[in-house]
Amino acid sequence: MSLSLGQSQSYINNIENKKALPSMQMFLYILLVMPKETLLGLDTTTINSWENALKTTIQSFNVNVTTTYPGESSSDLSTVNYYRHIRNAVSHAKCVYETEKGRTYVTFKDKDPKNSYHCEIKMLTSDVESILEVLQKQIMIYLNRQ
Repeated sequence: MSLSLGQSQSYINNIENKKALPSMQMFLYILLVMPKETLLGLDTTTINSWENALKTTIQSFNVNVTTTYPGESSSDLSTVNYYRHIRNAVSHAKCVYETEKGRTYVTFKDKDPKNSYHCEIKMLTSDVESILEVLQKQIMIYLNRQ
């Protein structure tokens, strides 16, 4: 495992020595950020299929979305690019975890400071398991075609 993931040496050592498990956010980083940065031949068609698979899954959840990005609407969630916003939030460590009425939520916060756009996607942390499964499946499909 690499320190370039933004974690301390002791955190990485504990995972490698099986004294700790990686966090949900680390799994998202591995499945969302690293493939786009490391897989050769990753084309727009493949990324679009990943975006669509993720969108279909997330639209089955009860999510709260606020977005000011052009072409997106907080009232029409089919317009939201969940893949891009969650990927950006994870890659910049802009994920906030909170518990409300005994349920734990994560809010992914994507901000474009150049244009003052922002998007926040709030969902149950238990729904992230489905996201991880979809991303893993999409990456395996891609790798099996290579």
